[in-house]
Amino acid sequence: MTREAIALLLGYLQNQRAIIQHLLVQIRLLDTATEERTVTLAYYLHNLYSAVEDLFEEVASTFENRVEDTGAYHRNLLQRMGIVEEDIIRFEEFLKAQLLA
Repeated sequence: MTREAIALLLGYLQNQRAIIQHLLVQIRLLDTATEERTVTLAYYLHNLYSAVEDLFEEVASTFENRVEDTGAYHRNLLQRMGIVEEDIIRFEEFLKAQLLA
C-alpha cells in the first residue's frame, strides 16, 4: 500500500469520524416526544448507518477487500468490517504512524 493511499484513507476516516460524532450528538440530544421528532430520529439513524457503511466500504476498497455477493452485500460488508470505534481510533493511529515512518 502506498503512502498516498494511506494518507487518503486517513483523511477519509477523520472526515467520517467527525460526521459520525456529529450525528451521535444529534441523536443523543433528540427528544422523541412527538411523531415528528421520532421521524427526525429515523432520519439521523439512517444517516449514521450510511456514514458507517461508507467508512467500511472505503476501508474495504483501500485494502482491495471486495464484497462479491451483491445479494448479501450489506450483511457481508458489516461482517467483514465488524469493528468498533476504539478499533477505528487504533487504525487511525496506525495509519498516522505509517505516514511518519
